[in-house]
Amino acid sequence: MGFSDEKRWLLTALESGAIVHDFRGLDSDKNWLSDGRLTIVEACALVTLTRGDQAESKAHNERANLVVWILKPVQNGKRWYIKFQRTAQDRAKFISFHPSEEKD
Repeated sequence: MGFSDEKRWLLTALESGAIVHDFRGLDSDKNWLSDGRLTIVEACALVTLTRGDQAESKAHNERANLVVWILKPVQNGKRWYIKFQRTAQDRAKFISFHPSEEKD
């Protein structure tokens, strides 16, 4: 599946509430959507802003049979880092959703 299709699927998952969050333990600051610092509307806006050259898919670090997507949209001069995967139940599982720590 290409990015355009995945982007549409992700927006539908967000809007319908078909999302879960990866537990990050001490890295809980890495998911602003799960801790309420970001609303679903704001998350959808960031996903909508993402262009194809700001998205990539690759094998999961620990489970090579899983595909993760990394989105790096820019909003108001600030780059974001969004990492998610599809679950077996066809939900979006967010691993990270926060302002990027990378320097442009």
